[in-house]
Amino acid sequence: MGGPHGRQQEIDKSIAAKAGFEHLYDKPFDDKKTVRVAGPFTVESLSPHRALGVDENDELLDPLKEASTDTERNSLSRR
Repeated sequence: MGGPHGRQQEIDKSIAAKAGFEHLYDKPFDDKKTVRVAGPFTVESLSPHRALGVDENDELLDPLKEASTDTERNSLSRR
């Protein structure tokens, strides 16, 4: 089996040998408890975005904790 078509046939045979089988239907059963929707969809986001920083050990940096530490440092330096 040479060439690109041969490779595709190998892949298809491998999938067929290992994959389960499922019947797909054009007309699903009517389920009044399920709402079916169709696209196209858009994704919207709330602003502002924020980025979380990490230190040299990949630990999350807490910007609120660092801000309070900076405030404490500033108040101590004024004394």
